[in-house]
Amino acid sequence: MTATQRVLTRRTIATYAIGSLGTGGFATLPGLVLVFYLTDTLGIAALAAGILVTLAKVWDVIIDPVIGAHSDRSLAARGSRR
Repeated sequence: MTATQRVLTRRTIATYAIGSLGTGGFATLPGLVLVFYLTDTLGIAALAAGILVTLAKVWDVIIDPVIGAHSDRSLAARGSRR
């Protein structure tokens, strides 16, 4: 199979960037709010809350490529997702 490269226009890149801002907010906001909840509501020390949130992010960085590779190897109902 030969791969052909398609040049993206500035408009297409800007559209993807705008969409990424929205989804990035949904991914980042819960982690920020969680620290305030842990410290102010549950009374957990700020250091412990920071470590907890950081460990969750590190775990996410480690496990995402593993899950992605597994997903790429598995077949969906309509075929491969590659």
